[in-house]
Amino acid sequence: MGLLGVRLTPLPGLRIDLSNQYGINTFNTFYAEAEYLWPLSEDWKLRIGAQITDQRAVGDALLPAADGKYWATQAGGARVQAIYRDLTLTGAFSITGAGNTIQSPGGAFLGSSA
Repeated sequence: MGLLGVRLTPLPGLRIDLSNQYGINTFNTFYAEAEYLWPLSEDWKLRIGAQITDQRAVGDALLPAADGKYWATQAGGARVQAIYRDLTLTGAFSITGAGNTIQSPGGAFLGSSA
């Protein structure tokens, strides 16, 4: 299995993470996350973020099938945070497509650190 990732910070307050995980004859996973932090005042900040994962069977598709041997699924989510000094109020949601569950035989789901 190979993993390649990059973190970009093209503007102050903006962070973009991109990664691709490829397992020979198992699955390919692409993950993208973006987050932006707006300083509203000395005490208040607003942070928004979103992430998406696209995962699909590749090669001989040796993992158990969910919706046919060559399955594909996606997961996505978004988050809004109002930050006042050390206090953070978070609202978030996520959704996973019906093609399969996100496979993570090598450890945690890629979106778990967000």
